[in-house]
Amino acid sequence: MVDEKKILDKNSANFQTVWIVGGGWSLRGFVWERLQGRRVVVVNRAHEVLPWAEVLYFSDLRFWNWYEPQLRQFKGRKCSMGNFSVEQWAALGVERWRPTGPYGIDFEPRCLRHGNSSGYAAMNVAAQMEGVKTLVLLGFDMQASPDWVPPRGTDGVHWHSGYSIG
Repeated sequence: MVDEKKILDKNSANFQTVWIVGGGWSLRGFVWERLQGRRVVVVNRAHEVLPWAEVLYFSDLRFWNWYEPQLRQFKGRKCSMGNFSVEQWAALGVERWRPTGPYGIDFEPRCLRHGNSSGYAAMNVAAQMEGVKTLVLLGFDMQASPDWVPPRGTDGVHWHSGYSIG
């Protein structure tokens, strides 16, 4: 049972820590319930296993087009720097964040540095969440699995099947 008071207490470690979940292969077999009761930002397809996360971040319109029905069902905040206008994204229930360059971090509201990576951008979004002092990264492996032969339909890099190409 989640103690909602601990999550909502702005002085608690639970409130001040945000877990950012990427798609790295190291999360294969992870017990997702271990994140219940924590503040979580999911990147791209991590929303599939953590539909209760506080924030979903994806960088581009192509991702929205691939997964629109599922993304519309996500109840938390949806954030993107995709190629729609603020108004177009707002009509879809998505916050448009303005990219201000590839490197560093930006603390201007709804502005972010992207690092040419959704995970990098998600860290900037998380850093702007109220009360945050610590970011914890899960599934940011920075390499393909060294000893894993991917089954058909997977790419050896993600815990889920790979993305469409084209």
